[in-house]
Order: sequence, then structure tokens, then C-alpha cells
Amino acid sequence: MPAADSLTIGFLRIEDDEEYGLLGGYLMLNGWGRPLEFHCTSPVRPTRTHEILYGTELKPFLYGEQIGGTLLRAVKSMPALVCVDSLATLSLRYQFDLPVVAVLEDPPEAMTDYATFRIDDFQLAVLSRYASDQSQVRNLWQRVSGDYDLQEPFERIRQALGEAKRSIRGVA
Repeated sequence: MPAADSLTIGFLRIEDDEEYGLLGGYLMLNGWGRPLEFHCTSPVRPTRTHEILYGTELKPFLYGEQIGGTLLRAVKSMPALVCVDSLATLSLRYQFDLPVVAVLEDPPEAMTDYATFRIDDFQLAVLSRYASDQSQVRNLWQRVSGDYDLQEPFERIRQALGEAKRSIRGVA
């Protein structure tokens, strides 16, 4: 079995900032949790026309397809797995042939479009259409370092996006 440092896991977070709109950050780590790449987007702000035309599909389109897709196409090499922190971002899976799993802190009660499962202390979800991704995620998980925290990389992205917002404002 390959070493943990040969495994790459992407973490994708989208923030809805009142001042800037939507900002996306993507952090690729090796199996030990060490950073390999980081990318972030320029702010995206949907128009009222977008809201009308997309309706309930606006958030999955923006999070998974527009922002997530842009970030994943920017990487030097594709990860073995992408972890996201919102169900809307799971729509990224429609564009890429790799497992995309949501790491949920507080899963909603109604999860009809999703297959949920647990690995260690983490509650995870994949799109029901891609329920077979569960076994891939479980197999990949066996290759990571024993103390790998699936929530912690999202905090790193949150902080990095905070730095990006300060740069946009021109504050050092």
C-alpha cells in the first residue's frame, strides 16, 4: 500500500461573505496533512437574475460547479479525494470523476439526495447518485495518518481566505 505522503486529498470551502460575496478556497494536502497547493477565487456575487433563473439550484451551481470547478481545474494534479464542508458543494462530483465527500458537523435531518456514513468520528455524505464513492473513501482513509482530522483543513482555508479578504481591502 502506498505511503500516506503519496496520497493527495483536496479540501474545498466556500464562504458567503456579506461584503464580498462568495469566496472559494482549495487546499490540497498529502496523507500526513502537509500542504501541497492552495488556490482561492476572486469574489463571486450572483445577480437577482441568477437567483430567478436558477432558483433552488443556484447554490449547488455556484458552489460546486462554478467556484469548485474553477478551483479544481487550477490544480497541478488531481487529488484522490475532495472533501467539502457543505452539501451544496457536492455538485462538484458531476464534473469530475473522483470521489467528493461532504464532512458534516451537524447533518440536516432530511438527507434524501445523499448517502451518509461515518468514518471514525466524522459524519460524511456523498450524492446518492454516487453512493459507490463511499467504498472508495473508506479505502483511501486507510492510507492516511492515524490522527488526520477532516475538519481542521477547513479552518486553515477559512484563515487563508481571511488573509485574502484583508489583501482585497488593502490592509496588511
